[in-house]
Amino acid sequence: MPGQKYQLVGERRTNLDNHRMHQYYLQVVPSHFKSKNKLIHTNQFAVTEHLRHVNPGSNRGLPGFYFFYEVSALQVEQEKIVRGWTHFFTSVCAVVGGIFTFMGGKENKLRL
Repeated sequence: MPGQKYQLVGERRTNLDNHRMHQYYLQVVPSHFKSKNKLIHTNQFAVTEHLRHVNPGSNRGLPGFYFFYEVSALQVEQEKIVRGWTHFFTSVCAVVGGIFTFMGGKENKLRL
C-alpha cells in the first residue's frame, strides 16, 4: 500500500553469538481495498519474534534463523465510501429532529 509503514522494513538482525535461535512467526491475512475506481489486492501481516540462547549439546534446538508462516483462511475487504455534504446534512437534521422529539415527549408526559 502506498504511504504505509511496514514492520520489517529496515530491520536488521545479526547473530553475534553463534548459539542463538531466532524465530519469526508471520501471520498473513489476504486483503482487498476498494475505493471509487481502484481495487488493490494486498496482504496484511503481523510478526512475532522469539530469541533464545541454545547451549551446545543440549538437544534443545539448532542455532539459526527460522521463519514460520501462517496464512489466514479469512479475508479482509475494506471499502472506502466518500459521502457528500447531502449525507452529512441529512444526518444532522435526523439528530436535531430526534432531540426535539425526545424533549417534546417528556413535556407531554408531565402534563398528564
